Amino acid sequence: MFFGGIWLCGLVGVLGLAIRLTVRDRIHGPSILFYATPWLVLAVLFMPCAILSFRRRWQVTAVVSVLLVAGCLVGWHAQSFARNEAVAGPIGFRVFSWNAEHSKSALPKVIEFARTAAADILGVTETESTKAADESRWKAAFPGHTVRNLPGAMLFITVGDVVHHEHGSLAGAGRYNVVGLRLKGRAVTVLFVEFDAWPFRSREPAFRRLNDILREHAGETMVLMGDFNTPRDSVLFAEIRARMRHAFEVAGNGFADTWPVPLPLLSIDHVWATEDLRLARCEYGWTWISDHRPIIVDFLR
Repeated sequence: MFFGGIWLCGLVGVLGLAIRLTVRDRIHGPSILFYATPWLVLAVLFMPCAILSFRRRWQVTAVVSVLLVAGCLVGWHAQSFARNEAVAGPIGFRVFSWNAEHSKSALPKVIEFARTAAADILGVTETESTKAADESRWKAAFPGHTVRNLPGAMLFITVGDVVHHEHGSLAGAGRYNVVGLRLKGRAVTVLFVEFDAWPFRSREPAFRRLNDILREHAGETMVLMGDFNTPRDSVLFAEIRARMRHAFEVAGNGFADTWPVPLPLLSIDHVWATEDLRLARCEYGWTWISDHRPIIVDFLR
């Protein structure tokens, strides 16, 4: 049974690697294995095979296993680390996006952590701040800001003026809120989303609906942010990539994966921006309050 478990790890690793190098999440079903086996997990799956092969002096199997481990570690480093220099210049506004992960019991810490971001636009999901008293605590911590509990348990805070709001379902697999702002003299549209985390539900219908919304707001200066529960290398981001830039890919520096803290394996929280917004810096923070890392993005004037 021990050896069977080792070879099962190897088989899952081979299947996961094959899917990652070919279809990725184009097809629901195999996509589940794609999401469950990021590069670092693949490397770990191949390690027992390498150790066993060396002990049994199976030279060919040992060499192949070591090469698979090394290749997956290289893939992990290439995908999960970025190095971009911060762009100098006056900052126009700052965005803060964070999944606070069902934090009712830790609400004071959540509020204080969000406040210290000193952002002009804040989107926080899963705060469980559904009662009037909770909303009052947020308003007290953010004087001079507009504080709104949006549908989908999504909290939105801004120093700008809200001139438009719409919301709806992402094909039954998540929620979205579109907030039109007048922020420091410029019109900015924020598309704030949270996708369902259930791994056995296809994300394709939700992305189709999201792409429809982006087309409806084509030509607007837009920030798209939230918890997509979908890794950055998903093929489902293809249309978004054609319209927008990923903040961390352009202006991030360091480790790119956001979930789960304390050992993030997947980049599932994202901030995207249209080409007319100049990115200065994107930082993924660390906190024990939630199992998601927060995102702070600075845009130039």
